[in-house]
Amino acid sequence: MFSKSYVNLAQYEILLYLHGNRRKYLNHCLAYDLLPLNILTATMNLQLVYVSPSDKYKERLRDDWFYVYQMAKFFRWWLRKKFTLYYTVSTNVLVVEKAKLMRFRFGMSDLMKYHKEKGEDNYHLYLSYFKPVWSDCSVGFFTDNIGLIHWKEYSGKVESYRFFVPENCARVSHVLLHEVGRQKHYNNKRFKDEIHEQWDKHLYGVDEFEFYDKKFKRVTDKDDCMFATMKIPEYAP
Repeated sequence: MFSKSYVNLAQYEILLYLHGNRRKYLNHCLAYDLLPLNILTATMNLQLVYVSPSDKYKERLRDDWFYVYQMAKFFRWWLRKKFTLYYTVSTNVLVVEKAKLMRFRFGMSDLMKYHKEKGEDNYHLYLSYFKPVWSDCSVGFFTDNIGLIHWKEYSGKVESYRFFVPENCARVSHVLLHEVGRQKHYNNKRFKDEIHEQWDKHLYGVDEFEFYDKKFKRVTDKDDCMFATMKIPEYAP
């Protein structure tokens, strides 16, 4: 059955695992203001789902999870500040176990089933270890209430957040912009094309990403940044 092909682990279970015990975890929450992200009233639900194969998830979470959690808080603020879109934001982990009799690798069809099980009215953005087989988006995949980026694994050559800022955080902003266009009822094709044109400008060094520090303040020095987004395309619906 499909349920045997993955194990869904709750966000707090993972954090408790990473930090060893409940007291240490709670002290950590207080120190870094890691309160549950869904305590504010909002009209829409956004969940960042970190997808990892079972044989690597412990190692990957040690490197990635704290940044993923902070990034979720940042994008809750960014969507509200830039687009007046109010989301309750949460994070979760999807650990994929390879079934002995599985003929095909875990892929987008499985994530679609997961999305349906968890509620199609929620927006799920998957931070995945695999790329979609086909997509018309160079960064990942998007459709109604679903987005995906290929989350690049930490290389270990620089501080983790310096790696995640351009390689992963900026990509999340790209996929989120597609959902923004849908929520705002922009001309879908025109806005999609402008997103991709602007993304190409970043890739080829014509424009810099927009950088933010840990307090979500715009900064120009990359050394001071904690998050990055692509520039919002100029669009007048």
